Order: sequence, then C-alpha cells, then structure tokens
Amino acid sequence: MNIRRLLSAGMPRQINYGLADLRGDVFGGLTASGIALPVAMGYGVISGLGAAAGLYGAIAVGIFASIFGGTRGRVYGPNIVFTISMAVIVAEYSDSLAEAATVGILAGLIQIAFGLLGLGRYASYIPFSLSSGYFTAFGILLMVKQSLLALGASPMRGGVVDTIQALPDAIADLNIHALALTVICLALGLLWRGRLRRLCPAPFVALAAGILIGALWLKNAPTVGEIPMGLPTVELSAVSLDFFLRVLQPAFVMALLGSASTLITALRLDAIT
Repeated sequence: MNIRRLLSAGMPRQINYGLADLRGDVFGGLTASGIALPVAMGYGVISGLGAAAGLYGAIAVGIFASIFGGTRGRVYGPNIVFTISMAVIVAEYSDSLAEAATVGILAGLIQIAFGLLGLGRYASYIPFSLSSGYFTAFGILLMVKQSLLALGASPMRGGVVDTIQALPDAIADLNIHALALTVICLALGLLWRGRLRRLCPAPFVALAAGILIGALWLKNAPTVGEIPMGLPTVELSAVSLDFFLRVLQPAFVMALLGSASTLITALRLDAIT
C-alpha cells in the first residue's frame, strides 16, 4: 500500500474542469482585470512612461504569467517595486520608451539567470521582520509618489525626493475636486468590510464609485487622458553599447529588488498554505 502511494504521488493528477470552474474563472478574471488595469495605468503615470504603458504592461504580464508561471497561489500584476525603480530609471538614464524597455528586458534576463543559478533557496533565510519592513518601505514610497496626484498636480518624474520638493507648489495650487475624490475612494476602501466584502472586493467598489462621482460631480479632477485603442506597434530601436553598459547596474538593482519581492511574497504564501 505504501509503495502504491509513493508511485502514485509522482504521477500527474487528472484535471477535472467543469462549468462551475469556468464560471469562477470568468468572474474572477473580470474582477481582477477591473481592479488591476486602473492600478496599472496609475503605476504607468507614476513611472513616467504614461498610462498606456502601464495598461499594456498589465496585459502582457497577465498573458505571459498565465502561460509560463509556475505557481497557482500567486496573482501577477502591477508591481510597485518595478514602478518606483522604473521612475528613477526613466528620469536619470533613458530618453525614450525604447531605452526604458531595454532596461526592463535586461532586468528580466538577469532574473532568469538568478533562477538558473538556484539563488531562490536562500530566501528561506530572510527574517519576517525584514520582509515586513521591506513592503512597508515601498508602501510609504508609493503613498509619497501618489501624493501629487491626490492633490491634483501632475506627477513628478524622478525619485521620492523630487516628489517631496514639489509638494509645496502642489498644495498652493490645490485641486479640491481631486482631493475630495481621493478621500472618498480611500473611505470606501476602508469602510467596505465584513459581509460587504464578500459581495464585491473593496477596490472594485472604490473604482466604480470613483468613476461615477468623477464623471457626474467632481468633473475638475485631472484624468489620465486618452488611451490608444488596439495593440501597440512593435518599434525596434538601436541601443548603443555605451547605453547598455550605463544601465547594467540599475537593471541589476531592479532585478534584485524584483526577485526579493517575489521570494518574500512566496515565503508568506508558503506560510499560509
């Protein structure tokens, strides 16, 4: 009996996929996309590449992660670690979208090298206090970067210090409609709890209510602007060797931060499951 159990453990399991599973995937995909796509556009604005870049990035991540992803417990989407890193890279290292994309591709290749070298095994030595402080720090960075948008000002390209320096001017030119809309969405996200959360996720409620209120009443709040229809065209741009050598270090830092974020989240998932 034990031998049969050991042999069956290594055999692939039969997959039973029915109508109920399809219905759950469809509604889950609609809910996830309804939340992730606006977040992605916001992250695109914060990164300095624009809302359209964030939108296309979220679509690409969702497709490729579902095909090549190796876990069923993680949901892939916009990443604040890469957003903050890309904002600095766009401000200091790249002059075009092609160059910024080159840095991102290079960071991905470095992450693949990390995986081939088996560096993920060292994630088990990361203390939980370090992971908590890690995500808390990026949460603070995200709130600082979004403070200008909450006040109705244009996003500042560059790092967090540049954003803090621009806050006095943003407060002086405060857009009351943008601030009111921000407060309403935050209040809905915090108060939508208990049984209400079982009916619909709080971010989706804040998104729907924010769009409705902004379209009907708070019309002076700045918007992301027109989003191009269809898929983006492929543009091949030559990258010089000097640029490649110059961005090798920030690409390595981005890959290191992204890998640490993934591994730390995987540790939390492993503790839950």
